[in-house]
Amino acid sequence: MTKHDPVVVGINLEGNIAHALDQICGITLSSRAGFIRLVLVQALRAEGLLPDPKTQSIARGASR
Repeated sequence: MTKHDPVVVGINLEGNIAHALDQICGITLSSRAGFIRLVLVQALRAEGLLPDPKTQSIARGASR
């Protein structure tokens, strides 16, 4: 796997969470997946596991 290979993340959602996301994002699976991707990226950046796109640097231990 290279750094440019796509990564697929499967997430099983509990029914109430899936329904809530449908209300926020609309009914489509792609909009739900986009919302989950956004939240996941934000969480990984906050933990220092993904670089900030503005600086391209990883803030080690940013949320600790």
